[in-house]
Amino acid sequence: MDRFVGNLFKIFVLLFLISYVLTTFFRSPAAPPRAEEPPAVNSASGGLPQPLGARPTGSGSSASAATNHPASAELTNVDQNQPVLKATHEVIDFEIQAAESQGSTLNLRVIAVNHGADRLIELSAQPWTKTLIYDEIGEVFRPNTIRVANTESTSLNRSMLISGVPTPIVLIFTGIPTIRGKTQITKIKLFDLDASLFSAAQARTNSYLSPVGAFHASFRNIDIK
Repeated sequence: MDRFVGNLFKIFVLLFLISYVLTTFFRSPAAPPRAEEPPAVNSASGGLPQPLGARPTGSGSSASAATNHPASAELTNVDQNQPVLKATHEVIDFEIQAAESQGSTLNLRVIAVNHGADRLIELSAQPWTKTLIYDEIGEVFRPNTIRVANTESTSLNRSMLISGVPTPIVLIFTGIPTIRGKTQITKIKLFDLDASLFSAAQARTNSYLSPVGAFHASFRNIDIK
């Protein structure tokens, strides 16, 4: 009996030694501990780490903020009831001379003075023109005929603005409603003048696809005589 117990004890010791050797020489090396990542730096805060839970302030969030909060419309202090009779495009001055009615016809007279190189001006009387007048109740009218110096057209008027030469422009509106033989319009509340400009070289070669400039001006509160 004692011999049996002794053999059993030896077997137990042998198994323990074998187990110890296996676990010592054949176990896989433990993975090294991961380095802790430094906190994100917010460049907008002078290089300081962002506080926990803070939203990123990069370009993405800026774009999102711009999309969700569009800029407010620009405010102006222009008195809409005061006459505006002059406008300048670079070196070309435009000035309203008069608005005259006769029956159902209204003539709007403008003087253009070009202080730079010779330019060809293109004005449109076509149905899609942006040269328009608006009366006191918001009705809109387009010119039927445009005359620049002695050149007259019912569609596109292309005429030269010679440097230093005051050039008369007349926009003729026909079919204006009348009251007792006079146009019912007593004041032009808004006159939008839209024009394209071409160089003298383009004028000589009839090259009108690419203007050298475009002009748009608004004149207000023009009394009709």
